[in-house]
Amino acid sequence: MPAAKVCWSSCFLLPVASPHKTISIMKSLHILSAMLFMSLNMLAQQPSEITPALDNPMCETTFITLGTGLNSNYGIVGLGVDFKLIDKIQGSVSGGLGSWGYKSAGELRYFYSGCMQKGSAIAVGVAYATGLPEMVTDLELSTKETKSVTLELGSQTNLQVSWYKAYSIKEHHRFFVQMGYSFPITGINYKVTSGETLSDVSKTTMKMLAPGGLLIATGFGFGF
Repeated sequence: MPAAKVCWSSCFLLPVASPHKTISIMKSLHILSAMLFMSLNMLAQQPSEITPALDNPMCETTFITLGTGLNSNYGIVGLGVDFKLIDKIQGSVSGGLGSWGYKSAGELRYFYSGCMQKGSAIAVGVAYATGLPEMVTDLELSTKETKSVTLELGSQTNLQVSWYKAYSIKEHHRFFVQMGYSFPITGINYKVTSGETLSDVSKTTMKMLAPGGLLIATGFGFGF
């Protein structure tokens, strides 16, 4: 049975005329998603809701999380489940839609204070991007001509290392920001199945679209 065709330019990235516009649209999606989450959650937060650990010893440890970001464990947008493993150690599994197909990830976080609803943590995890059997987008060729080309994106695995900061919202929930770096383990893997030769600019574009590099994430966790 033939693989389902994914029309990346018209269905997801929107029509583009050059590699530079492709990069610009992807960055805009990440930035707008992050700004939306930050605006909604910071508006809902009151100063009195963030209290020292001594004043509020009850800290939630289990969350359903809606997240977004750049090279994040949630992809461009996704869901996760966070849960306590042992004291100060929280586990997380997540999945979503990214720039390189669907994404799934697992992560461990060490919270310095022991409270998982607020405070800082060091996080280490592994993220897996499925790739896409077929992606159609406009790229510059070695002849300097720009045209639609067909690509096959291979799967990719990355090591995620980051700093994680949680802010308590109301009695049970939390807002978080996360920053770090995503290290490709398996390397960037794609093929031009339509036969064209890409220019150096287009090869750089594909590297920027592939998972890896600066990691920035934000989101909201519903505690229970």
